[in-house]
Amino acid sequence: GPMLLVASFAMLLAILIGSGIALLGSILLEASQTLHTKLVYFMPVIGYSPNPGWQTSPLIIGLALLCILIAMLYSRRQPQMLA
Repeated sequence: GPMLLVASFAMLLAILIGSGIALLGSILLEASQTLHTKLVYFMPVIGYSPNPGWQTSPLIIGLALLCILIAMLYSRRQPQMLA
């Protein structure tokens, strides 16, 4: 579920923008699943908190499939390289 979403999101970004941005986007997406921030005395504190909202669900699977579909449709328009 969540790893499929991260992988499909990375594939989509790699096709649309580039591999460096895809890596950064994947890291940020994964960090948003596991880390949370809060303010304590006006200072940000980062803590670990697995969010149950990121568990495998039809929404997560649907988002992953949507990313794969968009990547497939966009990659068909890319020029093919001849070997």
